[in-house]
Amino acid sequence: MVEIIRKKYALVIALFSRISGSSRLIPELESLRFVAILSVFATHLNGYLLAKSQTNWAGSGRDSNWDHCFQLGGYGVQLFFVISGFVLALPFAKQYANLGPKQKLGSYYLRRLTRLEPPYLACLAILFLALVFYNHESATELFPHLLASAFYLHAAIYHSMSSIDPVTWSLEVEVQFYLLAPFLSVVFMLEKVWIRRIALLSACILFQVLQIKFGWDDDRNHPSLLNYLPYFLIGFVLVDLYLSGWLSQEAKLLRWDLFSLAAWPLLFRFLMSQPNWAPLLLPWALLFLFCAFFRGQFFRWSLSGSLPVTLGGMCYSIYLFHQTLISSVARFTKNISLSDAYLPNFLFQALITGSVVLVLSSVFYLLIERPCMRRDWPQRLLHWMKQNPKRREAFMESSE
Repeated sequence: MVEIIRKKYALVIALFSRISGSSRLIPELESLRFVAILSVFATHLNGYLLAKSQTNWAGSGRDSNWDHCFQLGGYGVQLFFVISGFVLALPFAKQYANLGPKQKLGSYYLRRLTRLEPPYLACLAILFLALVFYNHESATELFPHLLASAFYLHAAIYHSMSSIDPVTWSLEVEVQFYLLAPFLSVVFMLEKVWIRRIALLSACILFQVLQIKFGWDDDRNHPSLLNYLPYFLIGFVLVDLYLSGWLSQEAKLLRWDLFSLAAWPLLFRFLMSQPNWAPLLLPWALLFLFCAFFRGQFFRWSLSGSLPVTLGGMCYSIYLFHQTLISSVARFTKNISLSDAYLPNFLFQALITGSVVLVLSSVFYLLIERPCMRRDWPQRLLHWMKQNPKRREAFMESSE
């Protein structure tokens, strides 16, 4: 019986596993994506409950300790930025170090387009239809917001988060980075390691100084790459450490877990105190904690199981839908009370809403996102249409 369950579990994991294409999957990155999406989910659920629930639980309320704690999960977005910097810089760094093939700009941009755009546009279309037919909002008024969101220009045009899917503010920042990543990656042409690392670290410090001087703050109604570039550059630094072998070496040391065990609570306590200069420390804290995770034993082992890695690989689909689904589900459950304390009720709401988010995001992932992970999916689609003339005609008719 146990063996049967194990085999079925393995089949499910294989079904949902990320398709890594020609690059080797790095489990640690997927684990950190899992941490990031879990953190962001907790932040948005907490925000919804405090804003909408009419129950006064002990320990709840704005500026409570639990509120400060869960708000910190919003920094999961910055962790996503670090991971994006790592992932996009890695192939270019390998090229300049003669460890990988030459990266063609056309292929790079086409891959970004075919990998990310179909799920993104499909999500916007689904949420637009839901707002019109379920929430009875005006299609005429929403349509310009849909177009602006589709071209990652909603914040630039409307100076607010998207009316279709508010979480896409971070994707607008990501796209700005995607466009510049190949050009920023020329830093890896510097042959001397110490010069390259000084250049990257100096660039991080420079942009933080500019943030202070020109008042670039963490305003999600006006998101710009200038606000968040240090996080992406930290990803570049980590790529340099990874290719040097220091970050990726097989020997894992327990002392890094001890550092993490001390550093995480200290970082949380520091951020909860909300000093004005906390965002300046965060990129460097993420650099340290990223290294500690890769080099340590316990935390890496605890988060490198098949389930966290698989869910981390699904994070894009989960991220696109989670905030809308939280509000759709929690509106019916927000006043259910299991206890007078906030935490048990928060965990109950997380279980209910998280289950719905996971199920519906998984369906979207399997139908839309995962097929787009194949580099050759456009060619496969054309081949399928050529082999099935009737289906091709139906497809052409539906697109007219």
